[in-house]
Amino acid sequence: MLGKVKKTIEKYQMIRSGEGVLVAVSGGPDSVALLAILHKLAPELGFRLVVAHLNHGLRPEADEEEHLVRELSLSMGLPMESARADILDLTRSLGKSVEDTARGIRYSFLDEAASRVHADRIALGHHLHDQAETVLMNLLRGSGPEGLKGMQPVRDRRYIRPLLYTSSSEIRAFLADEGLSYALDRSNEDPKYMRNRIRHELLPMLDRQYKTGIAMILARTAEVTGREDDFMQDQVRLVLADWNISESTPNVCLEIAKLRALHEALARRIVKTLLERFSPEEKGVFHSHIQAVLDLAFMGKPSGRLYLPLAVEAKRDYGRLILGRRKNNGSSVNYCYPVAVPGRIHVPEGQMVLEFSIIDADHPEVIELTREKGGAVRACTLEVQKAGQVCLDYERLAFPLTIRNIQPGDRMQPLGMEGTKKVKAVFIDRKVSRDDRCRIPLLADAGGILWIAGLCLSEAVRITAGTRQVLKVIYDQGKEKSIEIREGLL
Repeated sequence: MLGKVKKTIEKYQMIRSGEGVLVAVSGGPDSVALLAILHKLAPELGFRLVVAHLNHGLRPEADEEEHLVRELSLSMGLPMESARADILDLTRSLGKSVEDTARGIRYSFLDEAASRVHADRIALGHHLHDQAETVLMNLLRGSGPEGLKGMQPVRDRRYIRPLLYTSSSEIRAFLADEGLSYALDRSNEDPKYMRNRIRHELLPMLDRQYKTGIAMILARTAEVTGREDDFMQDQVRLVLADWNISESTPNVCLEIAKLRALHEALARRIVKTLLERFSPEEKGVFHSHIQAVLDLAFMGKPSGRLYLPLAVEAKRDYGRLILGRRKNNGSSVNYCYPVAVPGRIHVPEGQMVLEFSIIDADHPEVIELTREKGGAVRACTLEVQKAGQVCLDYERLAFPLTIRNIQPGDRMQPLGMEGTKKVKAVFIDRKVSRDDRCRIPLLADAGGILWIAGLCLSEAVRITAGTRQVLKVIYDQGKEKSIEIREGLL
């Protein structure tokens, strides 16, 4: 028994010489055996022990269990950290189940106690059959690899489980040989709890009728699955780092083409990882949620919206998948700014700065931007030829000029077209997301829309051979919010 536990400690490097170990002792057989075994190994392996006990106050026997743990600590000459908690009262105030509340309070107590006594590790008494129960319970719940890996021998480089490969029968035999007393928790017999039904019905039936030693087989499966899951988590971190997506990013924008290029298993895990960031406890994300997001990205219309639990929203805007918190959407904030020429305007809603000036049509900049070789006027002008700048025929403007956002019914005559077209249709053609459409600045005069910033210029103000003066607009998109504008007509 001692040799098996020592081998587990050494295999997983659970404790190093000189470290302090806080042992969580409830008074039950498993934690009592854990304390006794570590007490015997401490001189050989060179670590010090402190006992920790939390009185939940959930059962009449709670005070007796605390007394038992205290007496055991005294008999071994070990210091003890203890505390009491009113779990039922906390359950009512937190709105959680008794089990979840008790677990959260227990781990908070252990973390605080370890800090007080400068313990490097916190030892827990989970054993082989606990692991088998956990794997089966997660399997029945439909868990993926993260659930099937069960409990880890070492978690967060702090919590250790030295008895994880020791059976419950070996523990009882050790306690009997050592003559150690322990308490029994009667709630562990209650069949209303799923874990208890697995412990007393399913596991014995599997062991008896199908495979002797099923607990060890399940534990080995969990170990292998755990290694593969760790590898997958590393791959997720590498991909997100390559995509410049940090853990602090509140809203995440993914290129669907990149997500589609990944193996389906990795794409699924990335979506799961990103959705879990919106949950304080990384819970509440299930297969159906992940599949719905992938279906939104890979199937159906080029744009769509999906509402998920935890106030999370998934949006597809053409080639992008956006995950973020749902906003309390009210009506879009409209804006309208008068334009002075010459002048400069900052449009905070569109994260853009625009400068207006008048230059002669024979200015080199105008010729470079609007003329072919030989002096012929281009039929249309592409933004990529002169990024951040556009030229309009000044004498064809109908003052006053304004910069504003889109309004219902807005139309314009794009360069090269004979008729008009809805501004909304231009946005759709250029695959501008719904959220960005209301922010992009429009230059308008008394006659209508002249220019959609960075996207489309009106035929009514294009440069011609007869143009004498030009309104030059230099625009600079802010860096706080990048509005995706694809190559298009000025």
